Amino acid sequence: MPRKKKPFLLLMYVVATVQFAWCYLWLTRPYVNTFLYEQGLERMPFQGRILMMWPMRWAHESRILQWLTGPFGLSQFWFPKPVAPEVLVQSAINVICLLVAGWMTVKIYEAGSKTQLLTPFVYPLLLVAAGATYMMHTVQNFRFIYDFPSLAFFATAMYLIYFRKHWIYFAALFVVATINRETTLLLLPLYMVNEAVEEGRL
Repeated sequence: MPRKKKPFLLLMYVVATVQFAWCYLWLTRPYVNTFLYEQGLERMPFQGRILMMWPMRWAHESRILQWLTGPFGLSQFWFPKPVAPEVLVQSAINVICLLVAGWMTVKIYEAGSKTQLLTPFVYPLLLVAAGATYMMHTVQNFRFIYDFPSLAFFATAMYLIYFRKHWIYFAALFVVATINRETTLLLLPLYMVNEAVEEGRL
């Protein structure tokens, strides 16, 4: 792709990601009670996934974010009412996590493809897959506060596994990702199989 078109394409990716996060908030309902979750009183297994509890507490106590909710609360366009500081932080985290997951996915594709002809389509396809996974439900169309961080952690872990980075990076990521959601335990078999293969032999 010509270098002149790359900034425009990256801008379109960011705009599409913000639009995706916006639709995600409007088309789904929160399942976890944020107020109880911040205090450590939510039901299990949801409360056991504690990583997002800290940014939610920070958002709840931030005067700057409380001030920012005012302008957003005046319009029905941006966020479902009532607009809370936690919603602003969750939206920003969702956008960042989608961008991270997309970047990791693109890097894995580029390393695995000889021609890299489909590189511009990898990130849009990731957004399509995320939309099908998290929003296109007929029943129980709920959102969970740790979903997109989990996606970013999984994509980053696959990047570390694919490129065979030093195990300490995977171990550090694994600890943080598991605090976010315990389903990252499924990464361990993938890591073990990958490490067991040398020069194409198991």
